[in-house]
Amino acid sequence: GDSKTAEACYKACEGTGVKVSMFRSQGPLPAGVLRISSGVALESGYTAAARADEPESVARTPMPSAEALKGEDPHARRQWLYLVSKGKQKASVDQIAPMLKDPDLYVRRGAVRELEKLKGPAAVRALEGALKDPENSVRCLAAVALGRMGDAESIDPLFEAVADRGM
Repeated sequence: GDSKTAEACYKACEGTGVKVSMFRSQGPLPAGVLRISSGVALESGYTAAARADEPESVARTPMPSAEALKGEDPHARRQWLYLVSKGKQKASVDQIAPMLKDPDLYVRRGAVRELEKLKGPAAVRALEGALKDPENSVRCLAAVALGRMGDAESIDPLFEAVADRGM
């Protein structure tokens, strides 16, 4: 991407509800422009984390700890969830469920996916709460996860979510 074009887009969107993002996995971005990248790296936040299974990547990429969950960096939380998904980090429902309230969309989506894998009543209840997420993609992922988990008690919350939000 051309930085002048990105800056022009950013200026055109100032004062509106539109946020500018740019497909670029490395390098600087204009102030205020959000970084995205493609494929599995999109939700990990880091290109190196998308290759978490490669020994050389693991050797040069510091593994975030659960302490990353408390920080301000959404990329660290994305990376941590991605590494959980690859089995490189361990996680509990108690660690992941609060991430359903994260301001970062990709963190919330990653949390839904990991809660589905963890199963159990606490994961089901957390996913039922995600049916009220403001973002449709999170609500849909939660609905699909609940359907796959097969908890009959989730039927009413699923119908309520459809009636309320029109998934």
